[in-house]
Formats: sequence, C-alpha cells, structure tokens
Amino acid sequence: MLGAVIAVMAFSGLAQAQVFPDVAIDNDNYLAIEYVNQYGSMTGYADGTFRPNKALNRAELVKVVFAASSIEDGFGGDSDGENQVTEPNAEQCFADVPEDAWFAEAVCIAKAENIIGGYDDGTFKPDQKVSVVEAAKIIALAKGIEVSEGGDFWYSPYVRALGNEGVLPESFEYANQEVSRGELAEMMWRLSGAESAADPSLLSRANVAEIEGSTCSPSPEDMPENIDMDRVRETWLGWNNDTRAGLGLAGYEYEPQLGRTAAIWSERAENLGYISHTRPGSSAYYDYSLIGRWFADLGVEFERSGGRSDYVENIAWEYYSCNDGECTDELIAGIRKSYDFFVGEKGRAYSPHYDSIVSPNYKYLGLGIAVDETANGGKFYLTVHYGTEITSDPDPICP
Repeated sequence: MLGAVIAVMAFSGLAQAQVFPDVAIDNDNYLAIEYVNQYGSMTGYADGTFRPNKALNRAELVKVVFAASSIEDGFGGDSDGENQVTEPNAEQCFADVPEDAWFAEAVCIAKAENIIGGYDDGTFKPDQKVSVVEAAKIIALAKGIEVSEGGDFWYSPYVRALGNEGVLPESFEYANQEVSRGELAEMMWRLSGAESAADPSLLSRANVAEIEGSTCSPSPEDMPENIDMDRVRETWLGWNNDTRAGLGLAGYEYEPQLGRTAAIWSERAENLGYISHTRPGSSAYYDYSLIGRWFADLGVEFERSGGRSDYVENIAWEYYSCNDGECTDELIAGIRKSYDFFVGEKGRAYSPHYDSIVSPNYKYLGLGIAVDETANGGKFYLTVHYGTEITSDPDPICP
C-alpha cells in the first residue's frame, strides 16, 4: 500500500497546452511534468524552462519528495498519518547543509526520520548526482512503500518494491544510471495515482530483473544547460566526414565509448587549467604506448589495423563568447576554429591533426568537451579520439 503522499486528482483538469518551452508534448515525461508543476512538487527555472534531461542531485530529490508529501500524512510515516514527523534540528543535521539552504528543512527532517543517511565525514553531499537505486531507496522509505527483504544487492528490496508498484519508467536500465528531472517527475506522477486518468498501456515499466546487478559507464561530461552537446557532436562528425568525402574516403562513425574517453581527458584538462597529451607518470608529451594503456585502463582496447597506429588523440583549447540564452551556436563557432586549425595542416611537413582526420586506418571517432565557464561564455578544452574497431567489452555508456 503506497503512503498517502499526494491527493489523487483528475488529470483532465490540467492545462493541455505546452507549459515549458523545453518540454514538447511528445516528450516521454510530458504528462508527469505538467502534473507535478501544477500541483507544486516540482517547478521550472527562472528562465521558464524545466530542463527535463538535467541530472538530479541529492538535495533536489529530497526536496521534491518532501514537497510532494504533507506534514499531516507524515514524511516517511503511515498512510493514516499516525506517525508524527520529527521537527528539523540544524545542529543534528549535516555539516554541509546550511540552516538557511533551500533544501535544509527537507534534508534535516529526512535525516531525523532515518530516510537518508550521510557519509562517514558527516556530510550529506547535496550536489552529488542521484542513481536509480539511491532514488528508489529514498522514495520507498519516504513514501512508506512496503519493502520485502531479499535480493542479491542492498538496493534489491527498494528497486523491486517500486518496480512492483509500476513506479520505475522504462528509461531506467542500469543500477548506477543517473536520474533526470523528467524521470523524477514521472515517478512522482505515478506515485500520486494520477496515471489512472491516462491509458495504462502507455505507462511502460522498467525491467527490474535487468536493472539489478547491471551497471553502465557514466560520462564525466558536465556541459552548461544552454548547450546542446548532441548537436555539437553531430556537427563535428559532419565536418570530419565532409573532409573525408572530398578525398573519396568512407565517413567516420561516432563511437560513444570514444566520446566517454575524450570527455574524461577534457574534464581532466579543465581541472588542471591546461590540456596536453602527457599521461600521469610520464614526462613524454605524446607517449603512444602509455596512451594505449590509459585507454585499456578505461576498458577500451582496439583492433590492430596493420597500419601505423590503431588510435590517436587530438586536443585543442579555445574561448567562446555567449552573452545570454542558448549558446550552442557560439560553442560550435569556437570549436570550428580548432577544426580549421587541424585541417590547416594539410600539405605541411608536420600534420598529425589533419592526418588523423583523413587516415584510412580509423573507423570511429569520439568528441569530448569541457567548459570552464565565465559570465559570457568560457574557455573550452577539446579532445578527439579516433580509433579502429573496439575489441574489448566495456560497460555500456549510461543513458
């Protein structure tokens, strides 16, 4: 029996017009987002967007669960409200939860009710992203969902409990997959009972058996919300393939595993404040064998091509400017400078970047970009990985 957390209301009363400009009517979570927005458990940002694909953090999750629950019903209490909610006590909360933080009340009550726990150092880590299994545990405890013991993993009872109630959407495939704002809205909508006003056949469910024990490799890429990285990647791939087509070469295919390794290297560059090919433990600027071992440590190994190399890495950095709003075009204009620099090596005695673009050895590429933001744009670090067929079996990339 689900805890009484949100009054069941007829969904027909919701406005049917698109409310958020970044949530189209054909979005998988559209109905859920409209619902939670109308009833106040989740709202949009100051710029009018909802950002459904943005990864959820721990503070947001607890705050939303708290907002979707009434004090009378009990935050983590019984559905009849018999359990009393413990008043928050800032002194007994977490070292990194300021008393005046927007999420402080929800987090401190959740801790007092033993719904959440902190880390060994006494922190809550409010900005840390939330995985499917972490969200399942917090939601199950907060909502008073009946949980049965058993399973191979600590999270098995919680995932199974939410799965049995039809709360987990089909977009969840891996235990460590990050939860997006749109997916949390979907879960809160399904928990509310409001889905009864929709066609039940449209409510696809996650395969709980497949989620348990399955993991994916998260990308470290953390781009600004106003940049569409899918379009950036497609644009970069298009430039490469236009150049190759002009020479009668087959086009590259985009490889998400190489996108992940490229993003890892670019993120490292952002943290250091500079980018180079030099791997930790070496002073050589470009040590081919050491880079190969670096790829292998990330689970990526390449088919031997019989040519000069089986993989290569191109890097660059540049600035881009964007004063306001959507900045994808501005970033694309910035990385075009890097691409033009690479291609500009054509015909020169030293042309490693251009050679990578037109090499017949490689079949795949991946692009990773990290942005050190400023008020009007930022400095970006760009890594491109080219390679032959991947012969290893790395974990799939998280959605």
